[in-house]
Amino acid sequence: MDQVAGMLDELDAERSRREPRFPADQPTADDILAELDAALQKQIEHLQRQRRVIAHLRTQNLAADFPERAAGALAAMDRLARVADEPGFMGLALSDADQLAMGIAAHLYSEAELAEIERVFNAIVDRDYVDEYRKISRAVNVLPADASAPQRQAAVDACVGFLAKLIDCFDPQNWLRADKDYEVLLDRTASESFNSAQIDVSEQIFGEFARILVRRRDGEGDCG
Repeated sequence: MDQVAGMLDELDAERSRREPRFPADQPTADDILAELDAALQKQIEHLQRQRRVIAHLRTQNLAADFPERAAGALAAMDRLARVADEPGFMGLALSDADQLAMGIAAHLYSEAELAEIERVFNAIVDRDYVDEYRKISRAVNVLPADASAPQRQAAVDACVGFLAKLIDCFDPQNWLRADKDYEVLLDRTASESFNSAQIDVSEQIFGEFARILVRRRDGEGDCG
């Protein structure tokens, strides 16, 4: 990088000699390097996140804070994250806070609940819903805190419509019950990274989705 910087400085000097009225707003060597450095930093953060996930998978999550029985759920989440390359409205970023939440969930969630997580994320890839997932994720992730009621409703409708396509992967018994203490804690942890509009939209999505599950309680089979 030092060598590149020197070369670009020389290039700037040469261009200035040839073009004495060179526009002041034209990118300089420092501007180019700053942009390159920012792009590289994002790549480093992304790769570090992937390495943490891979480390979990290679050890089959045998560490004390991540039981082996949750390996399938994490593998399914990692699979979608690699295909979609999008954090997503279902918490795919696997940041430090997300990994902590998954560690808690791995200990406290039942086998049926962990199996449901695995089914849902695998189904998004297997049913070729990744593009739709990516589009919805980005829409929710950029929703501003002052989003209007129509904007919020559009986000709710899009997410509920998407989840409805995966309805057979969800077990109503995992949803149509009072929240357990650890679920309240995990929800609060997740909400810390959301703005007020995103929290409002998430609550509306859950309400609408719960109503769909109520209607389905006597219905169709499980996701394959």
